[in-house]
Amino acid sequence: MSLLKLWNSIRSVATGSAATGETADIEAGKPKVADKTVDQAVAGRVPAAARPDPATAAAVKVPAAKPVKSGLLSGVLRSCPHAGLTKQFKGLSVNTVLEVGVGDGTRAIAILQSLLKANPDAKIHYIAVDQFEMNGGIELRAFHKQLRGISSLVNLLPMPTRAGLDRVARTYGQVDLLIWNDPEVNVLSAPLDRICKASGSVFLQTDGKWSKMSTAANATKAA
Repeated sequence: MSLLKLWNSIRSVATGSAATGETADIEAGKPKVADKTVDQAVAGRVPAAARPDPATAAAVKVPAAKPVKSGLLSGVLRSCPHAGLTKQFKGLSVNTVLEVGVGDGTRAIAILQSLLKANPDAKIHYIAVDQFEMNGGIELRAFHKQLRGISSLVNLLPMPTRAGLDRVARTYGQVDLLIWNDPEVNVLSAPLDRICKASGSVFLQTDGKWSKMSTAANATKAA
């Protein structure tokens, strides 16, 4: 073989290899159409119902919480356990209150609030006779703290009923309103003429109900 033929043969082999490399580079740079086609095919098989509709999703609203009706709150307020007593205060003119036997202390608050609602400018003097925690009742200091936020003048007498009534008569005089809740002492045995004004009102609890009694019978008996 002559040198010219050998040279031409070598050139043809080198040219073919370069062309093959360029072809490989071009193929590598092309996007993978096959993969994209597969993704589209899979997406096409998903049911339309399973794919969320953006417009529908935007239209869905969370229901707002219903406001509490004012009637419900007023119904709760009207259910005060002491309403049977306080509703009988209508038309009374009261500046001094004496409560004998305070119970859990909530009745005194209801009494003062009811009287002040009828006469907001009144300066009500509240007096109570009870043995408080000494007899298993409400603590005297806690009770006094509650009342100080309602009435500007509060006197609590931690002693038995008879001794307390004697202290009231000697120290504070007659009151306008007497609330009697001591089942161990008969109200008729109390010196009502000394602790309650002739124009005053006396309320007595019997069988869970409050009733207004006249002080005339006791005054006649004392005479």
